[in-house]
Amino acid sequence: MSRFLDFLSRWWSRPFRRDIFFIIVGATILFVFAAENDLFEWLHDVSRRYESYELDEIFVLLIVGSVALMLILARNVSHLKKEIAMRHRAEAEVKRLAQYDSLTGLAKRELFEDQLKRALARDVMDGKRTAVIFIDLDNFKAVNDCYGHPYGDALLSQVAQRISQRIRTGDTLARFAGDEFILVVEGIDRSNDVHMLVEKILGEMDKPFLISNVEISVSLSIGIVLSPDDGRDIQELYRKADTAMYQAKEDGKGTYRFFSRELESKLKAKLRIRQCLESAIENEEFRLVYQPMVDIETGKVVSCEALLRWSSQELGVVSPEQFIPIAEEAGLMSDIGAWVLDQACAQLVAWQRDGLAAVRVAVNLSYKQLTGEDYVSQVQGALNWHQLSPSMLEVELTEKSLLEDLNSSFRTLHGLRDLGVTLALDDYGEGYSSV
Repeated sequence: MSRFLDFLSRWWSRPFRRDIFFIIVGATILFVFAAENDLFEWLHDVSRRYESYELDEIFVLLIVGSVALMLILARNVSHLKKEIAMRHRAEAEVKRLAQYDSLTGLAKRELFEDQLKRALARDVMDGKRTAVIFIDLDNFKAVNDCYGHPYGDALLSQVAQRISQRIRTGDTLARFAGDEFILVVEGIDRSNDVHMLVEKILGEMDKPFLISNVEISVSLSIGIVLSPDDGRDIQELYRKADTAMYQAKEDGKGTYRFFSRELESKLKAKLRIRQCLESAIENEEFRLVYQPMVDIETGKVVSCEALLRWSSQELGVVSPEQFIPIAEEAGLMSDIGAWVLDQACAQLVAWQRDGLAAVRVAVNLSYKQLTGEDYVSQVQGALNWHQLSPSMLEVELTEKSLLEDLNSSFRTLHGLRDLGVTLALDDYGEGYSSV
């Protein structure tokens, strides 16, 4: 019996067979109705009465045509159902592509924000907290540059899989933009729960990723905010989580930071310095001081290093340790470096004009200038303008800046060497090399 029912179920699941079944049932009901009401005898009498019109043949043609029409309708209904089903599937796929990232399969920003709104609303009712966690891959650009974008895409997909393995079923992970992910964790009782979760996520990066037989190691920088402690507005939470994430990068990468009021104050101070830096050259707020290098045997000054100092009209004296990293991050070091180079050359000419012994002047080179394309021509232009010998100029760079982009760095260094400029390496062995 069960086998018969199973067969009947499979037979009934085909739309066209169901249509045929309903046609047969309908035809049977019509036949019974016609027989009960003597319709066949009536048709026979009418055809005999008007025999010259051959109504019997017309009736047969009508019946055959009706059956054919019903079959055509049944067939069209079947195709129509298939067409509707295909359109539903296509619409579902379009909706899925609109809400989910095609590379990682994670939610996109719009869907994530809907989930975040619901999480915030639920936690307000339950008296609990929601964590918004920004996750950024460290040095992802280097992966794309070294191996190509297909490797970068594969890396993003694998990172998303590893993070997904560490989060709870109710948590929502999304690809925010590029190499950034965002995670919402709701129903938090203790902040220590977030600590444990983030530590697990960072631990997933300890093992290298294998992509086309190439091992690639990456780390994550993570920023965390807690709602309602740090606010309830979604855009505000984004901004603060992003701030915490960049603080994690500044603190060495591969770590995480919670947003705090102190961090916000630090960010505002940094923004203020950056704004003042943009007009510092125009307002003539920079000056150079020179640190001499003395030959201990002769007591003579053989060279000196040009050191940049800033006395801001608004901020007062700002330490180079504060403003130089900000200037590099803001892309201002090229203009500032060009000013330093010109001023150092001008000072060297002034000393020579005053009859002082010829000394070599050293200027510092930032990694932005080192990896730029026009620094060599900039140096050559300054030497030509001030009519100085290249041997009178020394360019000093740090080991860290040298390793930012080896190809570009070597190209610049070879160009400076060909000019005859002296090169010096500062901070040697500071975390990168040793004797």
